[in-house]
Amino acid sequence: MKSQIDDKLSERERELFKVLMTKKANFSKAIRISLQYILAASIFVFLAIYDNQPLYSIGVFIIVIIVLAVPMIKSMKIKNEIPEILQKYDNEIKVLKSK
Repeated sequence: MKSQIDDKLSERERELFKVLMTKKANFSKAIRISLQYILAASIFVFLAIYDNQPLYSIGVFIIVIIVLAVPMIKSMKIKNEIPEILQKYDNEIKVLKSK
């Protein structure tokens, strides 16, 4: 459903809003990516145990850092955009209530 405020949003804000509203797609994507990281980490753990080489655990550590860093970087990019979108909607609500 299109609201009156949609025309006031920038293209980037509209894209961000669409991403936030498609929960099912984001959830399945997150599961798929998590499984890929688990598989890669499992390979390093297997190699560390099989070859008796503890240095392979560095690979697992790097994967864990990536898994933690990627969402943090993405959230830092959008942290300023969400309040702007909410402020535009809040202003529109105030205008509608005052009528």
